[in-house]
Amino acid sequence: MVTIVVGGRLVDRLGARAVVLPGLVLLGLSTWFLTSIALDWPLWWFQVVLVLRGLAFGLVVQPLTVAALSEVRPAQMAQATTLNTVVRSVASSLGVAVLAAVFQAQSTFHYQQLAKGGVQPLTRLQAAVLGLQDSSWLTLAFIVVAIVATLFVREKKRAGSSAARPVVTGE
Repeated sequence: MVTIVVGGRLVDRLGARAVVLPGLVLLGLSTWFLTSIALDWPLWWFQVVLVLRGLAFGLVVQPLTVAALSEVRPAQMAQATTLNTVVRSVASSLGVAVLAAVFQAQSTFHYQQLAKGGVQPLTRLQAAVLGLQDSSWLTLAFIVVAIVATLFVREKKRAGSSAARPVVTGE
C-alpha cells in the first residue's frame, strides 16, 4: 500500500519510466529468488521475497495507471477508466489462470518423476515446490519482456511540470 501511493506520486515528478523500470527490476529480482525456492527455505526469507514483490507491484501497477490515464482528455475519462479496469481485470485473471495451469502441469510432471524412485512423505510437497519454480521462470520471462518494452517508452515534458509523460500515440 505504501509503494502504491509513493509510486503514483513519483510518476508526477520523475515520469512513468523512471518509476516503473526500478519496480520491474525489483519484481524481476524477487521472482528470480522464487525460481530457487526450496523446502528448506526459512519462513522469514519467503516473507521477505513476498514483501519485495508487493513493493515492486506498487511501483509498477499504480504508476502505469497514472501514466496511461494522464493522457486521456477529461471528456473521455469515464470510458478510459472503465476500459483500464476491464483490461486490468481480464489480463490479471488470464495471467493467474495461465500460471495456475503451468504450476499444476509442472507439479504433476515433477511428482511423476519423483515417484519413480518410490513415494516419499514429502514427494507431493517437493513436486509443488518444483512446479512453483517452473511457474516463476515463466513469470520472470514476462517481466524481462516488460522491462525491454519499458525501455522503448518515449516521454515528453509536461507543460508547467518537470515530469516527463509517456507518449501514447506516434508523435
